Amino acid sequence: MLGSNPNEAKEFWSSTINFSSYTHSFFNLALIISITLSWYLITKHISISKYKEQFNKLITRLSILSMIICYPTGTIYFSIKTFVTGFTTGIDYGTLTTGERLLWGTYTIISEMQEVDKITEQLKDDNSIKVTKNKLPNHQVVLIIGESMRPDYMHCYGYNLENTPHLDSLIQKKGMYLFTDVVAPGHQTAKCIPEILSFKLEEEPEAWYEKASLPKIMSQAGYQTFWLSTQENYSAVVRSISAISHKLVDSCFYVKNDYDNEILPYVDKEITRTKGKNNFSIINLMGSHVNYADRYPKDFAKFRAKDIQTRLDVNNSQKENIANYVNSIYFNDYVVSEIIKKYDEEPSIIIYLSDHGQAIYDDQNNPNLAGHCLNLGGLSVPMMIYINDKMKEIYPTEKLAEIEKAQDKAFITDALPYAIMGLLDIQTSINNDQYNLFSEKYNVARKRMPHWGKRSFEVKHSCVDVSKIPSRQSAVKELAKP
Repeated sequence: MLGSNPNEAKEFWSSTINFSSYTHSFFNLALIISITLSWYLITKHISISKYKEQFNKLITRLSILSMIICYPTGTIYFSIKTFVTGFTTGIDYGTLTTGERLLWGTYTIISEMQEVDKITEQLKDDNSIKVTKNKLPNHQVVLIIGESMRPDYMHCYGYNLENTPHLDSLIQKKGMYLFTDVVAPGHQTAKCIPEILSFKLEEEPEAWYEKASLPKIMSQAGYQTFWLSTQENYSAVVRSISAISHKLVDSCFYVKNDYDNEILPYVDKEITRTKGKNNFSIINLMGSHVNYADRYPKDFAKFRAKDIQTRLDVNNSQKENIANYVNSIYFNDYVVSEIIKKYDEEPSIIIYLSDHGQAIYDDQNNPNLAGHCLNLGGLSVPMMIYINDKMKEIYPTEKLAEIEKAQDKAFITDALPYAIMGLLDIQTSINNDQYNLFSEKYNVARKRMPHWGKRSFEVKHSCVDVSKIPSRQSAVKELAKP
């Protein structure tokens, strides 16, 4: 409970009520029934009315005693056995009683906080890195990290259903730059976000915390840093992300929510707090994380199974799940566009990308999987950069040209810190133009081979078909006009 978000909490309480939770109680009840039944059979056949009252009292006391002694003893035995097993092989959470869950949950969250502290102690000291202050007039830099978003299921990238109307509009107005060949360094949030937010590259042997961190370098360059998230705060899965948000930024806030739009009032507060200053904000959304149907309000249930056109061999239930995924993207389009709108009064550069993609019933080894997967769909991600009108007034024209020129270059998001240094013209002693997407020296031939454990998957090109992108089709039509 302590390490979960509200949706996970609901799942926790719904799973609390199950037969396995009451195993010890049933055992205790059976014992009482057995004693009572035995007493009934004895008194029925033997005339001991003289002692009946005393025996009734004795049976009552034995029953109460069995409840006091037997149940806790059994619970303690089974709990110790469960916890000892759990330390080595993992806990089957669904089989724990409510009390055991409380104990195990408390133990887990304390352990995770200790793990976060251990990671923090190993973090590289970025103070030794030389960083020049950003020379632009005060402005906002916002990095929105979505979740499980796959570009070829977004209309702005060519999907047939119109589930990104707001992003489509921003692209048409020439303020939003769309990047077409971007992949993540993995298919799991716990791996991707630490690499996206550090100068750790996929092919390097060091751990992410042994490399310089993006938030700390931004701080040294003169930015206040802030973390705002609708994801979970502490858990076994996100301990690295917890270390970043709690230890590497100036301030952080986690929003306990049902849906991502509940983050919007906190965006307002942050803009007010940092108005007129250099600020770097990281906004981490739940996006399209499974279960997809839980990621959007009913008002955004626009698409149904009947709307899904696909070449995949899927049944109607799977089509409905795809529709849920498409709807989650439709809602995400609204949330991201609302965040962008809120920064209109401040000079702002807003970068949006997803931590990783999703397999949507298209993995060769597991065709029934809709979820995290080390395949092309699971690694392909959207990436966009929005420069608002106020920012364009102070941003060098040649930089805008560099962004536009880079839109179709192959990129992996572990190099994002290098790209941001180039985007903001921040000079550091660790800059490397080979990884700066906006540099003439950028290495377009860099091998993109995300790995997970001993497995790896080389990506030659993301799952985006550039010829289907609406904005590109419009541009071709404009060029074709006499």
